[in-house]
Amino acid sequence: MRQNKHSVRQLFAVLTSLLAFLWVSGPIHATPIEARKSSRSQPANPPISISLTTVSTTLTKPDTTQHILVTAVLKDGTQRDVTSESKFTTWSPKP
Repeated sequence: MRQNKHSVRQLFAVLTSLLAFLWVSGPIHATPIEARKSSRSQPANPPISISLTTVSTTLTKPDTTQHILVTAVLKDGTQRDVTSESKFTTWSPKP
């Protein structure tokens, strides 16, 4: 049970980091640097929700890997795979 509790905390930390990253990253689509600077304050099509899809959320060993698909739903209703634009971190509390 203790391992499972840590796994939930790690997943929560990852989700929080991801949402913070996507919130401050501005527009998801590629734009020239000049356009990006001017549009950071009000992205044209910002994400309104983020979802993560995974098979399992338990990392049992230090070398265990986890595949996660990150999908953003944009303001216009389209869905976009933003996995490659996402940053994942883990958090492991000391016992």
